[in-house]
Amino acid sequence: EFCAGCILYHARAAIGKKTACAMCLLLPPLFYFANRSEFLGESSAIVDDRMLGLYRAGVWGGFAVCLVGIALHLDLNRPPAWPKFLLLLGDASYSIYLIPPLILPVAFPIYHAVFRASPSVYFCGTVYILGTLLFGFLLWKFYEAPVSQKAKAWLLRFAPA
Repeated sequence: EFCAGCILYHARAAIGKKTACAMCLLLPPLFYFANRSEFLGESSAIVDDRMLGLYRAGVWGGFAVCLVGIALHLDLNRPPAWPKFLLLLGDASYSIYLIPPLILPVAFPIYHAVFRASPSVYFCGTVYILGTLLFGFLLWKFYEAPVSQKAKAWLLRFAPA
């Protein structure tokens, strides 16, 4: 699904009105079948049966491709004025995606050591969301963006003028 999103981004100019309309027509049935196949979230079933993997790629991946394709088409033809926070959220999305597994295992022992009690569910949820956003933005700003810029500059040396 991630690779399909990357391919769609690079082929965004090829997504015309007809392709977007076809994706709009495919979206409801793919959503129906994706909703009916929650069992495909279990990786052991996918590993044991290749056809289930193919089915998952077709249904879940097809839904994702159609959704992203329609969003790209709309964004190219009628670009909205996005709030700066949402643009920043989009730029930092990969870092935000990587951070969550680290938040609660680090925050929970600190809370327990300071207050000598277990935190409430609401406190954990708040820390999880705010910590993920804060540390995701920091990781993006001070690591991902500079490394990407250096890698791009290095790779451009090999590109023809």
